[in-house]
Amino acid sequence: MALLIGNLRIGILAMLPNLAPIAVTMGLMWALGLPLNLFTMLVGSIAIGLAVDDTIHFMHNFRRYHDETGDVKGSVHRTLHTTGRAMLVTSVVLAVYDFSVPGADKDYIPQNGSPSQVRKARVERT
Repeated sequence: MALLIGNLRIGILAMLPNLAPIAVTMGLMWALGLPLNLFTMLVGSIAIGLAVDDTIHFMHNFRRYHDETGDVKGSVHRTLHTTGRAMLVTSVVLAVYDFSVPGADKDYIPQNGSPSQVRKARVERT
């Protein structure tokens, strides 16, 4: 991320908000005894990807607006009203999709398995 933003210091600082939810989630999973399996890794990698993508978009546009005006508060305001809307819509659409699959059976993903085992599990269920 630091390479994409173009500044090592800002890139490392921008990664901190992305690492905090990961640490909290992993701690909660450990405390609740939830397994780290194929499905939880899949969901986690999607969430991390979205967080990094949103951070890159936000930092890029903030930097662009800040270079134009030199005003931090105004740059954050403009970034939230342009890029922030797209980030919100993306997050809401994905959350609604994830929670709107009524009765979705996610047990077809084996606890420890390869993609071929997932296909085999799907065939056996039908």
